[in-house]
Amino acid sequence: MKTHASWDFDTDVAIIGLGPVGATLANLLGIAGIKTVVFEREAEAYHLPRAVNFDDEVMRIFQAIGLSEEISQDVTLSPGMRFVDSSGKLILDWSRPSVVSEMGWHPSYRFHQPDLERVLRVGLSRRPNVQTRTRSEVFALDADTTGVTVRFEDLTNGRLMLCRARFFRVAPELFTASHTPASPLRSAPAAAGRSIGRFRPVVDFRSDYNFVRRGKAFFVALRRRTK
Repeated sequence: MKTHASWDFDTDVAIIGLGPVGATLANLLGIAGIKTVVFEREAEAYHLPRAVNFDDEVMRIFQAIGLSEEISQDVTLSPGMRFVDSSGKLILDWSRPSVVSEMGWHPSYRFHQPDLERVLRVGLSRRPNVQTRTRSEVFALDADTTGVTVRFEDLTNGRLMLCRARFFRVAPELFTASHTPASPLRSAPAAAGRSIGRFRPVVDFRSDYNFVRRGKAFFVALRRRTK
């Protein structure tokens, strides 16, 4: 194991990935007064949405980190979704009630992910014990009985650095992509976690159909190609 003198800096918790999950966890740790470092490869939040929906339990977490008021300004209530197959046949009508749940919030919200990430990052700027390191690409995690050594490259200058942490968390945004060629943890899949073993395609498209006016989103099951 490396000695303390070999590390560039240390922390209680290292979080890899500054997406919604990583940023929310860092805010929670910041409120608890826990020394935290968040590593993120990109300089800015991704400009397009990937996730679009969260529920009342998630909004309760945003309330706990003091950001629910700001986040609620950029969300809309979701009446639910309809899942149909390629022929238009209804598979599932996932309607959501419009009443406030026992969590104190509505059961379903639609959101624009870049706006959400912006608010979460503003929240992190208020946490003096949380350090956010953008343009830092983690390429290896060396875990032992007392913690983990995070190996990363500072992409602003090409310097290879070491951070020692008592605990680490790989945010699901990276966890689900840990076996893809573009993942910063492609060289350390065992440290990143177990693959979920599923492929989820995301399709962006333009449509003249007014989904907002109709009140529900429609999801079409793609037809599997046969030989």
